[in-house]
Amino acid sequence: MFKPGMFPKMFPPYRRPDASVTANIWSNRVTRYTNPPDRLGIQDPPGRWVDALENIQSFRNAVLTADEIEEAILFRYDFLPANISKLIYIHSAESGFAGMWDIDHQPSKYGNNPNNKLKDQKQELDEWITSNIDMLQESFHKHPYHIMPINTGENHWEVIFIVMEKSKRDVDVGNPAIYTQLAGFSIVDPRVSGGKAGPLVDIEAQTHPRNVFINERLGGILRRCQLHTKSDDGNDKVERMIWVPRQELNDNWSSGLRIIDFVWEMLRRIQDVESSGIRNTESLFRPMRPYFDPDYVRLDAAGAIAARGLQDRDFRARVCLTQVNRVLLETEDMGMETSPIPAQDLRSSLARPPVQMIPQEFLGRTRNNLRDKLAHHQSTTYHDPVFYEAAVKLLEGLTKRYKARLENGKSMEKQGGSE
Repeated sequence: MFKPGMFPKMFPPYRRPDASVTANIWSNRVTRYTNPPDRLGIQDPPGRWVDALENIQSFRNAVLTADEIEEAILFRYDFLPANISKLIYIHSAESGFAGMWDIDHQPSKYGNNPNNKLKDQKQELDEWITSNIDMLQESFHKHPYHIMPINTGENHWEVIFIVMEKSKRDVDVGNPAIYTQLAGFSIVDPRVSGGKAGPLVDIEAQTHPRNVFINERLGGILRRCQLHTKSDDGNDKVERMIWVPRQELNDNWSSGLRIIDFVWEMLRRIQDVESSGIRNTESLFRPMRPYFDPDYVRLDAAGAIAARGLQDRDFRARVCLTQVNRVLLETEDMGMETSPIPAQDLRSSLARPPVQMIPQEFLGRTRNNLRDKLAHHQSTTYHDPVFYEAAVKLLEGLTKRYKARLENGKSMEKQGGSE
């Protein structure tokens, strides 16, 4: 049992110096601080992370924008091991152009004719792909994992997760260095338990118009990038379903936080898969945790965004707190100011979110896919079969060695018995 005074003091207590520093107030949405300390001044804004940090901390159910989602995701991505991060491509949450994934989007530059909406949407997508085809092809050909946060309209966020692999047909023609085979993908909608909107859970029954629209857009990108949607054995059923905790119908603000949480989990799973030596990609599509706490994710993401700000300033900065009487936000009405934000807006709810039940069909489907994948030794990259061949040879060598040792031991026992 330890008692006070049992051990002598080895070092004098550390006294922190009185480090009064000159500080900047960075805020792109705040019109005026009232009664801040005199030594704080307002100077040049440092970047978009300030907008992201300002918005995610503005109030509890603030709707996230692309800035917050990208900054939070890239923080976790930047701290992955280099041999893992080079395999992952994070697509911009800006999604190319406004309405790229929104089925209700009407491109105004073609005349705003509602009868031509579908035709105009296709033309707008074709123009964007043509302008960015080199970037798109390079991103898909060099990375087996792709994460695409998408805004599907009305401030609702979804995410597309894609796994690519190296095709045998490319290896046969002497081009084994690029990923051209779509191994699997999932379009995750947080509003639906099961991650995909539609009348039934089965993929074959997914005929919801928004699903068809997103699939067509994604398929157009993949075709123009000259990617194979069918495997070498002719199988083109590559869409997977990932169960996620359902966003309630009266919740029109948490989808961005759910996408951040989903992507962070996928980054962890990819790291586990690539570090295990097996590269079983089916394990990536298993159900998510049956619990989502928006308050925890919001605070965690705010910390990640603040850390990105420190990176932006080469870590020669501090994100500090200073007490002020009121914070008045700008509005679009000629700089008119709103009333102060109530103090309770960032406080979490009294009741914690419930743990949701994962449907048995998702658990069963995951187990079956894992068993089939392992049985056929399928893998993400083409060089993985070499790993299995090497493993078999290693096991055969060990078996022969131990068999010889066993037979040698038995022989020596016989000789000892005869003596």
